[in-house]
Amino acid sequence: EPHNFTRQKILPFQNKNKYKMIFSRLFVFIAFLVHSAASSTTYMHFPADVQPFADSHEIESGDTKAGIHLKQIGLDLLSRGQYEDSSKVLKQALIYLTNNDESDELKDEIITTMRSIADTKRAMRDIRGSVDALVELLDSYQQFLNNQEVSDLLYDIGTTLMDGRMFDGALSALFDSIEVLEEDDPHRIAESMDFIGECYLKLGRIDDAINTWSESLQIWTSVGRNFQRADTMNSIGVAYFRSGDYSNASVMYESAISIYNSEMRHESGQELEETAYRMKLSQENLQLVSNIIEIEGVAQECQANYHLNGRINQTGSIEC
Repeated sequence: EPHNFTRQKILPFQNKNKYKMIFSRLFVFIAFLVHSAASSTTYMHFPADVQPFADSHEIESGDTKAGIHLKQIGLDLLSRGQYEDSSKVLKQALIYLTNNDESDELKDEIITTMRSIADTKRAMRDIRGSVDALVELLDSYQQFLNNQEVSDLLYDIGTTLMDGRMFDGALSALFDSIEVLEEDDPHRIAESMDFIGECYLKLGRIDDAINTWSESLQIWTSVGRNFQRADTMNSIGVAYFRSGDYSNASVMYESAISIYNSEMRHESGQELEETAYRMKLSQENLQLVSNIIEIEGVAQECQANYHLNGRINQTGSIEC
């Protein structure tokens, strides 16, 4: 097998200084061949020897070209959903890229690699590892990032913390992400505020959720984003429902349904199906309000669904 050959024939040379650079380049070349041979298939495994190489101090850590090649392989593995393999290769790439006199171009390569490592950890549900990787990137390279890039990192930290149900920390990161924006970016601000509203709802701070979503609703309205308007209206309806204000909840659900209906007249295919599904969430929530007399006493704990920033969320603990 290729990697058995690699281990038997190449490893004996790695402790000899005159062969270190040759070994480093040859490893990357073999990695590239393995990757290229599998590029037309739907599934591949990167050689298991990658991690021992990454842990070895004998590897030539300053081989920039090797690092760039491995970074590309790691990104490709990430796009294929092969997160463990991607993580191993990206960590190896980082070893090659660091310990150099870092040019601006090389810093960009390092930043991309570190961010991609965080993405692989998040995809593998290693929430703390992903957040730590993003924080390390921010601490180490913030002076080389513009405000938009810093805002993007803080946004990613916030949404990753939300994945781990760490809503207080998420609130802090998301507020910071808005604060450091260097120019008015209404779409990013509204998206961040939608997530902030969701954090408040999960923490039981219903009034704060309603107020925050009302602000994001104004922004979506001002920029003419009707789908986001309807989604946010449905979310506000859910918050009103949780607070026991069924009248305002109904108004919000009906408004959302009206917008979805209007948009569906101009759609077809998958877009039509997606909008119909989102409208169905509002219709089911409205039906809950209509049945409120029958389920009085547990109504506020009934499960209600809302769609924000591309994903379905749920609140409540009882199926009604």
